[in-house]
Amino acid sequence: MVQVLETIISAFNNIFSYKIRSFLTMLGIIIGVGAVITITGIGNGVKAGIFSELSSMNKSMLVVMTNNISRNSVITTGQENNDHLNNDNSNNNDKDKDLNITEGDYVTLDDSKDIAKIPGVDAVANISQFKGKVILRNGKTRRDAVTGLDNNYTAIDNFNMLYGRFINKADVDNGSYVAVIKDSVSMDVFGRLNSVGEKLEIETNESGVVYFTVIGVVAQSDLSISSQRFLENNIAIIPITTAGDVFLKEDNVDMATVILKVGTNASNIANKISKFLDMKHDKEDGYLVINQDTILDMVDTIFNSITAFVSFVAAISLLVGGVGVMNIMMVTVTERTREIGIKKSLGSSSGLIQFQFLIESIIITIIGGITGAILGFICTISLSKIINLISPLKIIPNIQLSVIIGVFIISILIGIIFGVAPARKAAKLDPVLALRFE
Repeated sequence: MVQVLETIISAFNNIFSYKIRSFLTMLGIIIGVGAVITITGIGNGVKAGIFSELSSMNKSMLVVMTNNISRNSVITTGQENNDHLNNDNSNNNDKDKDLNITEGDYVTLDDSKDIAKIPGVDAVANISQFKGKVILRNGKTRRDAVTGLDNNYTAIDNFNMLYGRFINKADVDNGSYVAVIKDSVSMDVFGRLNSVGEKLEIETNESGVVYFTVIGVVAQSDLSISSQRFLENNIAIIPITTAGDVFLKEDNVDMATVILKVGTNASNIANKISKFLDMKHDKEDGYLVINQDTILDMVDTIFNSITAFVSFVAAISLLVGGVGVMNIMMVTVTERTREIGIKKSLGSSSGLIQFQFLIESIIITIIGGITGAILGFICTISLSKIINLISPLKIIPNIQLSVIIGVFIISILIGIIFGVAPARKAAKLDPVLALRFE
């Protein structure tokens, strides 16, 4: 027992006698462990942030739309949306022709009223997007999305109004020519944040130039993730009834979001809605009814798969680090050949010599694992704060203890696996030849 303790102390002394080399030896382990913890922590944090965002609504929701409209709907984001909206020669009905959608296939405002009567449904928020052009204060024009919403949308996202108010029931019922705009649009068009009462001029392909009275300015940074997504390239939010009139879509909507009452079975309601729409429009399997729980399950599966794959790739650096440990330990055995010969001549067994070099390898990987875990924790917290500053999604750092324990055990195993060869080489040295080694 005394010999074992002395061997462990000697191993520590040898490691700390060559600090720089020891650090470089364990660098691969540090990076590997740190990368795995950071990736899993951020991945779980993003997933937790999305779940928290959806759960904060305290509502279960269903999304209803025509079964094939989702492939080419203007409710999209990014470059795809910009390309679609910037095409002056396109018409809002082009997508209908491409997809064989007739006017009778769309979900309508009347459909939404009927869906709202289904037991368990709390409200239905209708959404449509079209194209319009505004003149900016610098004389340039901007062609982007004009979104038609109704007052029920506030059940999904409580807009933080900087000035004025949001669209109300009277605006929708009367088809009022009013608009809510984002703070960025207000600055671009009017040169100030408070533009309530101003006339917003929107040029459309369908109705020419149309004037809307600005009734509210909303802070884009305070929108929910879902609202941020489809309002990213938006120039105005108008009552959905007014949108149908201006863009000649009557009471057709691109998407209806069904908000369910607490405790309602979402799957049962989804089946009822699907059957009701198929029967009313005489179109078998003509409508998508997407369950929020299904979306959450998809998000969970996707993020778990991505996190697992990226973590696996990051873990490869642990193997690289293990090879580095083995190479340095091989060099160490060569450098300490005379020391090994002296110990053997004084009675140290081959097993004790092998144990000493093996324990050095394990200690290096353990220290590397601990350092990597600390580095991973710091990186996870720091990256989460940076992402939270620049993204609407609020990441909740989630470093699981099981991940830390797992990579720590893997580090020890790497120390054992890659330390065996150098340790056996040291144990097999002939003491006579070792003493003669220069």
